[in-house]
Amino acid sequence: MAHHLILLSARRSGTNFHQSILRHALRKSVVLREIFNLTFPFGVESLKPEVIEALRAHSGFELDPENRPALAALFQERPVRLVEWLDRTCDSIGAQHVSYTIFPEQILAEDLRSILFSNRCTCVFLTRNRLPRYLSQRKAEHLDVWRRADTTETKVAIDADVFLEEARALDEWFQTTSEVAVSAGCETRNISYADDLDKPVPEALESLRHAYEGVCKLSGFPAERVREFKQDRESDAYRSISNATALKKALQTAGLTTYAASEPKIFPHSYAMERS
Repeated sequence: MAHHLILLSARRSGTNFHQSILRHALRKSVVLREIFNLTFPFGVESLKPEVIEALRAHSGFELDPENRPALAALFQERPVRLVEWLDRTCDSIGAQHVSYTIFPEQILAEDLRSILFSNRCTCVFLTRNRLPRYLSQRKAEHLDVWRRADTTETKVAIDADVFLEEARALDEWFQTTSEVAVSAGCETRNISYADDLDKPVPEALESLRHAYEGVCKLSGFPAERVREFKQDRESDAYRSISNATALKKALQTAGLTTYAASEPKIFPHSYAMERS
């Protein structure tokens, strides 16, 4: 049975950068991205032909990477089976690890629970400061571009109530999922975008080596293999918010300024202490 390294996170948190590093640093592994994406299971398109053939053999389906809608529909309909197919594929090709990314809206809670209880898993929770992450998401939605787009000069308005509603929903997902992971006996790790990934490749690799210590060994590789592209070079989130003054006032009035600027907590936690 392969060791499943499941990256649990939200959009605009550095998941692609994380998986790119893992793909080059983790030997004898199959590293994917959002396998339950509603449009296309990202990462399948970059698998080696022999891995695709093994996955086809174990699933009994054609699994044509060029037919994105059909592949996405199949994986959405059979998420638990897909993970079983991946596990068998790893066994047949001699891969010791398989890694993939899951976002909150991509899989039902009961399916995720089944996956965690049925496989040898390490749950890696990747978190990012709430407001910068949400701002990055709003910019991507505004531009309708999700990868490799310079959004530094883009400004968007942020509704405080909508932002806080989404932030609290994400808090709850992280809390609930971490509780399930612990009850399933999974190893757990928490990676911070700001502390571990928002840095050059060699430094990010070193941070991940520490994070994965006791789980797997990450090897060095030429840094140029991972393309670095910082989509937003503005360090002050409020400078990219067109209604920054109103948003600051709303957060201050609610006592949630510190909350907005910090990351979600992973294990059972009271957010009352974060009010400021």
